[in-house]
Order: sequence, then C-alpha cells, then structure tokens
Amino acid sequence: MMSNPPNLTASRRRGSILVCVLVSMGIVTTIALVAVRSSLQVRRQMRQEVQLEQTRWLLDAGLARGTQQLREAADYQGETWQVTPALAGYPQATVKIEIIDDDSTPDDSRRLHVTAQLGPSAPSSAASVGSTRRSDSIIIPPLPSSSDNG
Repeated sequence: MMSNPPNLTASRRRGSILVCVLVSMGIVTTIALVAVRSSLQVRRQMRQEVQLEQTRWLLDAGLARGTQQLREAADYQGETWQVTPALAGYPQATVKIEIIDDDSTPDDSRRLHVTAQLGPSAPSSAASVGSTRRSDSIIIPPLPSSSDNG
C-alpha cells in the first residue's frame, strides 16, 4: 500500500479549509443582505407612517381654517395652499379647501370639503408611491344672523 505524499495531503487539507471558508462567507453575506433588506423595509414603513400622520395634520388644519373662515365671511368659497417643505428632502404639500352648498339639508347648511396631499401630484389612476392623500367633509350649519339675536 502506498501512502499519499505529504504535499498531496496538505493540498487537500488546504482545499477543504478553503471550501469551508467560502461556504461560511456565503452564509454571512446572505445574513447581512437579509438584515440590510429588513432594515430598509422598516425605514420605508416608518417614513410612510410619518407621511400619513403629516397628511392627517394638514387635513385637520384645513378643516379648522375652512370652518373659521366660513364663520368670519359668509361668502368664503375656499382656497388652495401650497405648503413648501421647511427642510430639504421633504415633500411639498397641497391643501385644498372647498365650500359646497349642501342642497340635501333644509336649513341652508354648507359642506366643507378638504383634501390634503403630501408628495408629488399624480393622476388618481397612477398614484405615486411617495404621495399620500386624505380628504374629509363636514357639514357647517348656517350661522344665526344678527337680526335673530334680537
């Protein structure tokens, strides 16, 4: 029986170690890529939640402003705000306030409709991923006239 020469045995051992190192590096790389992907997903989700909350705040501000303006001036018909971002990297916002005469109520109530959009404008059929839009309507009863008080 012939034994393997020392160089061949050392060469096989080095080859086995190299294969183990390559497999280990592949596993570590896969784990690192999964961690990075998960981190990016969480970051994207957090940004979306923050943007949704900001859109809701804009909507609430629009409802408050529209209500106040309508109480101060009966001929108020609405307005559109273009809110520019205070910091670079944040999206532009638009708040549209509309006053609609509500014929469905007998007492001359008016409907206040507000739409808040944060992010780039896009047609509704191709909504942008980075855009959030919320709208709400409330019915404003007519204010008592000064002659009603007395």
